[in-house]
Amino acid sequence: MNLAYLLVSFSLIIAAQPIPMNINIVEKSQLISSLAEISNRNCEECDNDYTHLGSECCDTAWSEYGVNCDELESIYFWDCSGCRCPGDEPIIDEDSCDGEWIEDIEWASCNQLNPSMSNGVSYCNDPSTNTDQCYTYTCYGGSYGSWNTCCGGEDYQIDNSYCEEVEVLDCSDMNLGSCIDSDECEWVENIEIGNCSDINNGAECYATNQCSWYNAGSYGYWYDNCYGGTYTYDSSYCEEIEFLLGDINGDFSINVLDIIEVINLILEGEYNQVVDMNYDHEVNVLDIVTIVDIILGN
Repeated sequence: MNLAYLLVSFSLIIAAQPIPMNINIVEKSQLISSLAEISNRNCEECDNDYTHLGSECCDTAWSEYGVNCDELESIYFWDCSGCRCPGDEPIIDEDSCDGEWIEDIEWASCNQLNPSMSNGVSYCNDPSTNTDQCYTYTCYGGSYGSWNTCCGGEDYQIDNSYCEEVEVLDCSDMNLGSCIDSDECEWVENIEIGNCSDINNGAECYATNQCSWYNAGSYGYWYDNCYGGTYTYDSSYCEEIEFLLGDINGDFSINVLDIIEVINLILEGEYNQVVDMNYDHEVNVLDIVTIVDIILGN
């Protein structure tokens, strides 16, 4: 083993050691609401203590300096294992998606990747491009029959799936199906019945799509008229349900009868927004406590 190899190895080991953050705490502490937030910090979940490098752990480095775990590990070589990492963007997957999960999977081939090096990285064995399933090897061929570097490996998946936000429509913008499916809206039927003969102009007559307009001169009638018997006009619409929060039985009064129904709702594991008093999308004992307070006048 020669001296050059030892020096290179030693330099790599030194480079990977955790280093202190040379950041002014006053300039980078916009996220701290008060000094009490620092005193109440909790590093019990973090595996490593970096107090000697400027902050007790990765989580406190975020609250004190505004530096997240991703930056600490890539720039300062800290190990943030076990930490909550509140500054990092959450990873959204199918289970945590609040909207509609759009699955977009495509296949790619290792032998189509460029095996040449760019800034010290080969696209062939770069995990960011092929999930670590490709490798470089020495191959012979080409137009000049020379030795080259090729990229080999199995086909791999590229997951471009994403979470798409679902547009929440107002009740007034919903059609019949969407309105019926909504717990917050109700469909109001408003169907008018009229007589074609009561219409005295052609535009309104044709607008019904159920009546016909005849001109007297063309068809031998005594006068212009709208014919076709009766017609129906559907002006039904969707509107927001108005309710008194806590009044689950709809008698416009909050009393013990509502509490009984809420208890039954909880036992059956069901949900009703009318008694979701704290808007946490759950119906539980906390909502009952709030309803009791309302009944007692608190």
